[in-house]
Amino acid sequence: MPFLGLPFDPPEQGFYPVEAFFDHYYPGQLSEPNMLRADGKALPGAHYTACWRGMTCYSGHNAIDFTLPSGTPILAAAPGKVIYTLASEGGILIDHGNGYRTVYWHLDKVIVNMGQDVADGQLLGWSDCRGTCSHPHLHFGLRLTALSQDVDPFGWWSTYTDPVPGPSQFMWRGDLLADNREAQTHLFYDQYWVRDSQGFGGESWYTYTTNYAGLSTNWGMWGATIPTAGEYTVSAYWPRHDENTTAAVYQVWHAGGMTPVTVNQRLDGDRFVTLGTFQFNAGPIVVILTDLTSEAGTDQRIYFDAVRWQPTQRSFYFPVVRNSGPENPPTVAPDLP
Repeated sequence: MPFLGLPFDPPEQGFYPVEAFFDHYYPGQLSEPNMLRADGKALPGAHYTACWRGMTCYSGHNAIDFTLPSGTPILAAAPGKVIYTLASEGGILIDHGNGYRTVYWHLDKVIVNMGQDVADGQLLGWSDCRGTCSHPHLHFGLRLTALSQDVDPFGWWSTYTDPVPGPSQFMWRGDLLADNREAQTHLFYDQYWVRDSQGFGGESWYTYTTNYAGLSTNWGMWGATIPTAGEYTVSAYWPRHDENTTAAVYQVWHAGGMTPVTVNQRLDGDRFVTLGTFQFNAGPIVVILTDLTSEAGTDQRIYFDAVRWQPTQRSFYFPVVRNSGPENPPTVAPDLP
């Protein structure tokens, strides 16, 4: 089950972006020139020596890189025991006793010792560029203990099978309301996002749309842990604005696969808008939003704010067999009063 917290405290206004994803093609093989992202998007020519359209560096990566200023406190993502340290690389390995280990690399100073028990959120050291790196950042990895297999803490969300054994699952803990600045919500590439003080909880983020898949750069993910299998209503919140897109596409994952749900962020918003009612298995699940729309023209605002999962009164309590095809809920959010 999802158990990870952020390995750092987010800044007061903003977020520390992911600059390099886990590669689902060949993690650990840096000679492979292409990479495969957690949402199933293939990125050709994403060699670790160069970025591909600002979307990712780099192929063969077996962890997540967060861009952090030097001196940022690095925290234990969950309670556990330190089983390895390497001062020359600023490295730490923590066993969490649940079948997983976390990896922290490039710290300037490590202040924990092998064999030491650490609490959730305990200070481990400070970020920097110790070891093999070109700039300050945190290399954060998740590993299956029994197989010594690196997996992706963002999971695998595609209609075809993950080529990496494991499996990878969304492992960031949280409740059924995912909002900004929580471990269960993630935005990718901060240089293209604009903070807005409007929105659920007093904060939201927007970027600008494109209708060409090759130029689609920005995306975000909300995750939750479904406590009991059954029927849940999924809804999204965003600030209404005249410059918003009319065709934001939320990818709602559920027991039957994925359903794309198109909403008009220009004419609706400032409330939770229903995306649909779906069947869910117990366990981790996500909603994904990208900057890609079918709208004619480009450069409309698309907002990333909050997502909520609510059990319905008709909810049943036995597992649903997952398949690769979508169910048949509405693909367009209803225009509720």
